[in-house]
Amino acid sequence: MSHPRPASEVVARSLPVKFQLQMSRWRAAVDAYVPPAAETGGRLVSLDVARGMAVAMMLFVEQLRGSGFPSLRHAAWVGLTWADIVFPCFMFLAGCSLAVVTLRVPETGNLIAMFVRRALNLFAVGLVFNAFSGGGADLSTLRIPGVLQRIGVCLLAALLVVLLCRRLPVGRSESARSGLASSQPGRSVSGGSVLWVGLVALVLLVAYGQWLVRSGLGCGSPVTARCNAAGALDRRLLPVAHLYRGADFPGYDPEGVASSVAAVVTVLAGWVAMRCALARQASVRWWLLALPAAAALWAASWVGPLTAGIGSIKRLWSPVFTLRTAAIALVVLALCRPLDGLQRRAAAVGHRAVCPLAALGRHALTIYVGQHLIGTALDRTTIDGRSLADRMAGHFAGFGSEGRYLAFAIACTIVATAAALTLDALDRTAKRRRQPSGRQPGHG
Repeated sequence: MSHPRPASEVVARSLPVKFQLQMSRWRAAVDAYVPPAAETGGRLVSLDVARGMAVAMMLFVEQLRGSGFPSLRHAAWVGLTWADIVFPCFMFLAGCSLAVVTLRVPETGNLIAMFVRRALNLFAVGLVFNAFSGGGADLSTLRIPGVLQRIGVCLLAALLVVLLCRRLPVGRSESARSGLASSQPGRSVSGGSVLWVGLVALVLLVAYGQWLVRSGLGCGSPVTARCNAAGALDRRLLPVAHLYRGADFPGYDPEGVASSVAAVVTVLAGWVAMRCALARQASVRWWLLALPAAAALWAASWVGPLTAGIGSIKRLWSPVFTLRTAAIALVVLALCRPLDGLQRRAAAVGHRAVCPLAALGRHALTIYVGQHLIGTALDRTTIDGRSLADRMAGHFAGFGSEGRYLAFAIACTIVATAAALTLDALDRTAKRRRQPSGRQPGHG
């Protein structure tokens, strides 16, 4: 029984012969560098580099002081800036990592235990993180939601969705194909599961948007900063003293409970994207579909029934914001994906590339928490009425009143990258020491 051709092949055959020949040459050239997905045994350098890009931008935004460069600040309410893109890209890539883990660890019990531990650890570190940022461990005013807490909880929730979708029925032909694929490494999740996960993500996103305007907790439409259902739910579940206090409006948290539902959708989008990439025999075929898929996600952000007419609001993680940032993250992943083949090709001849962005991606949590603690300490340490951070930025006074802060943020990012490279070198040294004599360390 013949199987339907991949969509990328159908598109290619519809082009003129001249373009078909050119595309076949291009695909043959790229296929030489991109290994079959089933052969990927170590870390995916594409994920490390993409995550490193997100971490580098996160470091830069956190260390950027002053009031200039509005495109590098978070939007006050409606809008989408470079700073707004960073966290959802990180969540999308966390979903990509989840796809890799669910392929390599097929046992449900082990997966759940692993991600429960991870969620608890991230939640605990996040509370300590908030205590330090808030000026002390005063439990009466300790902020409970946070960035790390959201990562841990949303990853666990996304995993449960994936495991649930594994149990949902698939078509007969799909069952046959998934049964054949299950005997191959890295093929334990069927294409039907991907469709179910995508459908669940779509339903969650539409339901969340409609809830924002119809729940009765807020002021309906338009959704405003001072009156929205997400903020009202946060205040019902948690005392105002335990919510974010940096905004201009009280009793609202950008990492609150309701908006975490849409953040789970971002994680699921990353899972679907990476699962499709790993299911392809050659990554270039996924390339041909990833960029049009990103364009489709961006176009979907203009569809009223999907978005409930709410603009791009990072503080609410609105449907428009979710779709557009997922599109951007998908483009980043597509551009980084060929690096897996290049890394494997280099390892085959005994070379190991050193990439600063990959080092940042491999030590994302350590670098993010460390730079935040150091940055907070620099802001609180004052000499003659000026913070130590402001004094250090003064060394870049030649760049102008606002340019000095930009140069300081770049310098902080470079220092953090150097720290990540140092950690990476220490990890490699430790692996070599653990390696039995007579064996060479494998590609990690």
